[in-house]
Amino acid sequence: MNKKITDYIYVHGKGSSKKKAVSQALAKIQSEVMRKYHDHMIIRVEPLDVEISNSEEEKYIEKFLFFFFKREKINVSVELKITVSLFLLELCRENRGGWNV
Repeated sequence: MNKKITDYIYVHGKGSSKKKAVSQALAKIQSEVMRKYHDHMIIRVEPLDVEISNSEEEKYIEKFLFFFFKREKINVSVELKITVSLFLLELCRENRGGWNV
């Protein structure tokens, strides 16, 4: 039986810029959906909306031998709330050990 579900997925990412952190978080959508719906066959995953639920930026100064080559480094961490539309194929197990689709 085919099902269409709209659900929320929370993913987080870290990087040296905002763009890298969001990109890393978006790359985790598929694995998070697979973890959440492990008993279904996923046909299609469609992101509908992306919201930034939490964002932190940490700045620090990096120095070589405590004095030389000072430069400012940034670490960005984001958490995204993503609304996804899922098309699922539900697999039911029979008593005899076979699969029904």
